[in-house]
Amino acid sequence: MATKITGTNTAAAPGVTGDDTDTGLFYGTNEIGFSTGGTSRLTLDSSGLLNFPDNGKIRFGTGNDSEIFFNGSNTFFRANAGSIHFDDGTDSWLSLNPNGSCDLYYDGSKKFQTASHGINIENPSSTSFLAQVSTSAGVAGFIKGNSSTDLGFQDSQQHWTVKGIKDGAVELYYDNSRMLRTTATGGILSGSWSLTDNNKMLFGTSDDLQIYHDGSNSYIQDSGTGNLILQATDFQVKGYNTGEVSIAAAENGAVELYHNNFKSFQTDSNGVIVYGPEGGDAFIYLYGDEGDDDADKWRFVAYPSTSKFLLQNKAGGGWETNIQALGSAGTSLSYDNSTRLETTADGIKVSSTTGLASSIIQTSAASDVELEFVNTNSSNRTWAIGLDNSNSKAFVVATAAATSASLTGDDQAIVCIPDGPVQLYHNGNERLQTDDDGVNIGANNSDPERLTVRYSTVPTHLSSSFDGTWAESFFSVNKWRNSDASGSWTGSANTSYASAAVGLLGGTSSSTIKLFTAASPNTDPTPKLEVWSTGDVNIVDGNLKVASGHGIDFSATSDASGATSELLDDYEEGTWTPVYQSSNGTFGYTTQEGWYTKVGNLVTVRGYIRTSSVSSTSHSLVKMAGLPFQVAKRTPLSIRAWGMQGSGFDDFPTAATFEHNQTYLELLKYGTGGTTDFTTSTMNNDCYVVICGSYMVD
Repeated sequence: MATKITGTNTAAAPGVTGDDTDTGLFYGTNEIGFSTGGTSRLTLDSSGLLNFPDNGKIRFGTGNDSEIFFNGSNTFFRANAGSIHFDDGTDSWLSLNPNGSCDLYYDGSKKFQTASHGINIENPSSTSFLAQVSTSAGVAGFIKGNSSTDLGFQDSQQHWTVKGIKDGAVELYYDNSRMLRTTATGGILSGSWSLTDNNKMLFGTSDDLQIYHDGSNSYIQDSGTGNLILQATDFQVKGYNTGEVSIAAAENGAVELYHNNFKSFQTDSNGVIVYGPEGGDAFIYLYGDEGDDDADKWRFVAYPSTSKFLLQNKAGGGWETNIQALGSAGTSLSYDNSTRLETTADGIKVSSTTGLASSIIQTSAASDVELEFVNTNSSNRTWAIGLDNSNSKAFVVATAAATSASLTGDDQAIVCIPDGPVQLYHNGNERLQTDDDGVNIGANNSDPERLTVRYSTVPTHLSSSFDGTWAESFFSVNKWRNSDASGSWTGSANTSYASAAVGLLGGTSSSTIKLFTAASPNTDPTPKLEVWSTGDVNIVDGNLKVASGHGIDFSATSDASGATSELLDDYEEGTWTPVYQSSNGTFGYTTQEGWYTKVGNLVTVRGYIRTSSVSSTSHSLVKMAGLPFQVAKRTPLSIRAWGMQGSGFDDFPTAATFEHNQTYLELLKYGTGGTTDFTTSTMNNDCYVVICGSYMVD
C-alpha cells in the first residue's frame, strides 16, 4: 500500500524527516530530492537525470579518496589518493598520476606521457615512432623517430623534410632529396642554392667576408683582418660566354695572363715572360698620368725578325728610340731619336753634332787602358781616364790640345793607388789625399794648416739623401743615416760608444736643422732639438737647462721706460708650510698648506692655515711665517678669514702685507683710524685663514 505525504513539502521543509525537521526527503512536480540544513543537495527529475547543485560532490572511497563536482565555473575530477584511470576493464585509456605524468594509451599501449622535462611520445611495441599531424584538409605531415638514433619531420607522403641523427648530422630535404647535411667539421650542400639580389652570404665573426649580387654587379667583399686567399692546385678564370681562359695559375708553377685566349704574360721562377703572337713582335707599354699625352707613353719592343730590342717613347704621334740592342751585335743610346753612343767590336763610340767623339784604346792585358774624350771644336781639349799598369795607378788627366792624352805627361786631375791614397789635384798641385786615418785637405800633403777628418775606433760620417720631397745631409758619429730617405740608421762600428748626429733637411717650402743623440751605445740616435725655417726652436725630447746667471733674453722686444732687465733667468715651483708667529701665543694646527711659483724675481704664493688650538698670555701680534723666499719690498696681498670671535671688521684679519727683508707676512685688521695689527685677541681655537699674493725678491 502506498504512503502519501501531504502538507508542506520543500527543501527547507521536507515532507519526510527525522528529528531534524530541515533535513529529509522532499518532492515537487516531476522530481524528488534530498536536503540537509534546509538546502537541496540532490534531485532526481522525470527525465532520469540526477542533479547536484554547485560544489555538490560525489565522493568515492572510505577516506573520500576521490571526488567529482562543479564549483560554479569548472568541473573537477579530484583524486585525493592514488591515480585516476580510464579503461575498459582490460586496456588502459588514460592515467593521471599525482605529482607525476599524464599517460595516453592506444589499444592498451602507452603512446603519450607528460614528464618533468616536457612530454614523451612512445611506441613500446616497435623500434620506430610516428606521430601524425592533421588539419581539416587532411594529413599535414608526421614526426618520426627510428630506433634511438633518428628523429625528424616527414611530409604527408612520409618523405623526410628534416632529420636529426644522434651524435651526428642534421639533414634538410627537398622532395625527399637531401640538400644539406651537417658534419663534424661543418656541413655539405647538395644541388644549387640561390640568394636573391642584395642578400649576402656572410663569413667571419664580424661578417668579414661577404658574397652577393646587388642586381647589377657581383661582389666578393673582404673587409676584415688578414688577406683574401684563394687556394687551388690549378686555378683558372674563364669568360662566361666563350669559356676562354683569362687567368691561369698552377701550384708551384706559373701565373699566366691571356688576351683573347692568347697567353701574353707569364711568371717564371726567375721573373716574368711577355709573349708576342706567333710570327709577331712583343711589346710592353708603360703609361704614366693615365697615358693621355704622348709624353706619358713608353714601351719596350722585341722584333724577332731582326733580333732587335728597343726602348722607345711616344713623340709627335710616333715612337722614337732611346735604347737599341741587337742580338750578337752592338747597343746604342739615342738623343731625340739620333744615336749618340754605341758599342762596337773595339769599344765605345760617342757621336755628337759638335764634333765630340770618344773611343777605348786597349793594346794588351799588360798595357795601359785608356778612355779618351776628344773635343774637336774650338776649345781643343782632351780628357782621359786610364790605368797605368806599370805603376799600379789609375788616372784622370787632361791635355790642352785635341790630341791623344798621355797618362804620365799630361796634367793630373785624379790619381788612385791600390791599397793606398786617392789624390785630387788642381793645376798640377795636390789638394786632397786620403790616408789610413781619414782625409787630408790642404795646399799640399805636408801643409800643417790642412783640414783633416780622422777616423778612429769611432767613425764620423757624412751622408745625404733625397726622396723627391726632402733633401737630407747628416754629419754623424758612430752610426750613419741611410741614404734611401727612410729615416733609419745603419751601423754601429763601435758598440762601446753612443751615437750623435746633426741633420740639415730641406724641402720645397721649408727647412729644418735637427740635433740627434743616443742615450746608450748601440742604439739609434733620436731627435732632441729642431730649428725650423720659421725661426722657431723645438725641443723634441728633454728640457731646456740654463746655467746659473743666465736665462732667456727678451731684449729684442719693445721696452717700457722704466725697464731694468729683460733676462728671464729663473723658474721654480714648490710648496711651503705656513706657520703663525706670536711673541706670547702658541698654536696647534689642523691644516698647514702652501704653494709657490717663482718666475724671475717675482714670487706668487698661496696658503691655507687652520688652527686646532690658540693660547696666549696677552694680546699678541700675529704674523704668518714660512715664506719660501725673503721679501725684497713690502707688498700687500689678498686674505680671507673665518672662525674669529665677533662679527666686526676689527675682529677679523682683513688685510696683509709681505714685510721687507723678511720671510713672513703681517696680518692687519680695520680699526677706527685705519688698519692696525691683528692680534690673538679675537682668534678662536678653530679658525681659518687663506692668503694669495705676489712679491719681489732680490
